[in-house]
Amino acid sequence: MDTSIGARYVVIALIFAAACAVVYANFRVLAFLALRRKVGLVSKLVWPALLLALVFAIIDATRIEPNWVQVTHRTVKTAKLPVGSHFRIVQLADIHLDRFGVHEIQMMNLTARQRPDLIVLTGDHTVEKSPRAMHYLTQIAVRLSRLAPVYAIEGNWDIPDDMAALEAGGAKTLTGWTVFHGQGGARVALGCVPSWDRQGECAPPRKIQRLYTVALCHVPDRFPEVARERIDLMLAGHTHGGQVRLPLFGALLPDRRLVGKYQAGMYSIRTSWLYVSRGIGMEGGAAPNVRFWCRPEVAVIDIVGKADR
Repeated sequence: MDTSIGARYVVIALIFAAACAVVYANFRVLAFLALRRKVGLVSKLVWPALLLALVFAIIDATRIEPNWVQVTHRTVKTAKLPVGSHFRIVQLADIHLDRFGVHEIQMMNLTARQRPDLIVLTGDHTVEKSPRAMHYLTQIAVRLSRLAPVYAIEGNWDIPDDMAALEAGGAKTLTGWTVFHGQGGARVALGCVPSWDRQGECAPPRKIQRLYTVALCHVPDRFPEVARERIDLMLAGHTHGGQVRLPLFGALLPDRRLVGKYQAGMYSIRTSWLYVSRGIGMEGGAAPNVRFWCRPEVAVIDIVGKADR
């Protein structure tokens, strides 16, 4: 077993054992008080405080954080854009729509406030494949398309109906490479890298290689291949940031197929950059709908021109 996976299983077991110990200790304190037996001052204060912390963590993970969308800003400077020019991309990943709720409304409102030049959806758009979910997805695409051009790629949860629903709302499915113009003469080339087809083409066409290149790929683990092709920036999702994280430890979820090496945030290989979004929604199916220390995010990437040195 991989050491990192084993360590995460150990931590999960320790957390579970600690939670059981806190609950058991509080039952003992309550029982002793009911029997009017002597209970130390430390027990009266410490165990109830730990129980409150445990209860708050559960409420936070199930009620607060899943509906508390965060806007994260990252700036990438490049000599490929004119000095003073600016291009803003808003990345929305892993919406995992099953109903139209609080975090979907926050997602659209927060995106509108960013005044993007381009909006990209990096896969896993719905969980439920019902006509109702597809209708909601189309309405999201309608709202976003009024703000800026919207381009989407497929994720592992998506079926043709997802992409058709997005296109019905004005979004476009990204298959090749497209060039966009931003503020101050900025020109950015946007392309798609297949997430699972290892034979899939990564390299941009020669005619746009001198432009600043941005590749969308649902899974982040193709980043080394993308970096070998000298693509400037790759935007990915899929991991949800692990959904449950611990300070200094990172994602608690031990499944390498979901989290892996690139968990969340910014990474670099030589001159290429990768941004992995924590996403908007949560894993579907039997997985618990929780987030802890891992708020959903609207990722804002500013590509800014700088002087060549």
